[in-house]
Amino acid sequence: MLDPSLRSRRPILFESFVQTNDVEENGGGPAAAPASVAAGRTGGGAGINARPNGASASIVAPPKNYYGIRLGPYKYIEWPDGEKELYDINKDPYELNNKIRDRNFFPIRAFLHKELERLETCVGRECQEPAPKLPLTRDQQLKIKREKEKEQREHERERKEKEHHHK
Repeated sequence: MLDPSLRSRRPILFESFVQTNDVEENGGGPAAAPASVAAGRTGGGAGINARPNGASASIVAPPKNYYGIRLGPYKYIEWPDGEKELYDINKDPYELNNKIRDRNFFPIRAFLHKELERLETCVGRECQEPAPKLPLTRDQQLKIKREKEKEQREHERERKEKEHHHK
């Protein structure tokens, strides 16, 4: 994973089909996690400092089903309630800044959603196909556009100077 020469563009699919009550019924419930982390995503308002017997989710398993994908520096998650998450793992390794509503990342979000749908329905070898190249963020696209425009203006200026010198 740390060797860049061995990395591929093959996305990694995350899936969870575990409900909190499934975990609790099978002995992995709130008592299985320390009090500080036992109040997971569906902590029922118990709060981060809840006692183990007051929390409703275990850190052992996610509190609800979800689908996600990791590709390049990005991690994208879709929850059944429609909530989505997008993180740039290189810049935000602890996933503290959800970029899902950041307009700059809209091309990335759309691309990863499409790839996630492809992986959810793929069969056999098609599941192992590398993803197309990641799109650029809006800021990256704008930077390239401005560089091209600047280059075109410089070429036009040089052309006019050559014309002027030939007269």
